[in-house]
Amino acid sequence: MSLVMLPIKENEQPPLDISLSSEDQEDTSWIDCSEELSKNCFSQFGELRKSGHLTDVIIKVEGREIPAHRIILAATIPFFNAMFTCEMIEAYSNVITLPNIDADTMESILNFAYSGRLKFTFKNIERLLKAAVRDYLQLTILSNRCAEIWKYRISEKNVFSIRRFALMYNIPQAVIDADCYIQQNFCFISKTTEFAQLDFTNILNILNWDQLHVDYEGRVFEAVCHWIEFDISNRLVFAPKLLTAVRLPLLRPAYLIDKVSRNPYFCNSMECRDLIDEAKNYHLMPERRSNFNSIFKINIRVCTEIPGNIYVLGGLNQIQPSTVEFYDPTIKKWKPSKVMTSQRTRVGVAVSNGKIYVVGGYNGSERLRCVEMFDTVSGNWVKLVSMFKRRSAMCATALGEHVYVIGGYDGTNALDSVEVYEIKSDYWAFGPPMLAKRCAAGIAISKGL
Repeated sequence: MSLVMLPIKENEQPPLDISLSSEDQEDTSWIDCSEELSKNCFSQFGELRKSGHLTDVIIKVEGREIPAHRIILAATIPFFNAMFTCEMIEAYSNVITLPNIDADTMESILNFAYSGRLKFTFKNIERLLKAAVRDYLQLTILSNRCAEIWKYRISEKNVFSIRRFALMYNIPQAVIDADCYIQQNFCFISKTTEFAQLDFTNILNILNWDQLHVDYEGRVFEAVCHWIEFDISNRLVFAPKLLTAVRLPLLRPAYLIDKVSRNPYFCNSMECRDLIDEAKNYHLMPERRSNFNSIFKINIRVCTEIPGNIYVLGGLNQIQPSTVEFYDPTIKKWKPSKVMTSQRTRVGVAVSNGKIYVVGGYNGSERLRCVEMFDTVSGNWVKLVSMFKRRSAMCATALGEHVYVIGGYDGTNALDSVEVYEIKSDYWAFGPPMLAKRCAAGIAISKGL
């Protein structure tokens, strides 16, 4: 057999044969470049608009003419899609005049259509939402994006504005986020001017929420007083209705008598006095509570027990820091607090009645006897009388009106000694020693033991 190679004619190329694997069942494959292509397309669309090439429609707003491309507007803005694809006069017009929208807002929305990007500020957000959502452009994607942005920028200063915008422009997720923020931070928000400026309907709605984060129903009563005080002459008439939103039967009897019944906003109103008397009866006749028929809600707020803050004190890096920070679970953030009066690590910590007691520890050169207390309400540190013995890595706990410090390490030996601090008298005494010396141990209290 002989092999003959035929010459290839000029300008004639041999056919290519790139066979797929024998395992492939089909003769076609797909290449997905959609993400990269989309980015390039947006970039090119913007360049075409800037240069004025291939534009086929003019959007006229406030006398300003803005060139654009029908295909881009129809693909990105539902309003224009309906206009250009239905049998409307505008579908065949080269100039579209839009009333009730300012030129800068329209320019921003067209930039969004061509680039997928839009700059929101609190100065332009209402105009953008009005044009994009409520009026006619039907850009619900913008309202959803607003909700995402607001969630992480919400504060006591803007929460009520955000809630109002969200209700006005039908952004349900933003309403939910605003409500959650108000509920979780009610004790602080209820003291602000923004809260006091709310109208009666909004205030009553908030006060009736079961989800308010309050440690005591008296916080709700104080919020009512703050709101009335802001405009007494016009708001005193709402006192009876607002008082029904306060769950008076849940207040302590002493608070009910001293703070509520003697308050000038309520004691001069017969209707308010009747409500207060009804709450008093709840306490005077506990045997009848099961049959208590009242206009008051008597179920406790869902969040009467506020999640406590988590405090981190001192510690060890290259030095023994005196810094303090705490985690607020209601807003999911760490915050700095006032520093301790002395640097230390391996301290003992106990909590009693909202006060944090820090005992002993190690400052890098010696074990310590010093003691200090942090008041979580005032945010101040106070030095207390020192322990008898220097110690670090001890156990510490509070029980009743006493702080117990057990064991630890004095720099040479583990300790079996126990010291007891009497909170009211600022006095230390020795307690019974343990049966064994130990440090860095654990401690727990169960049923007062």
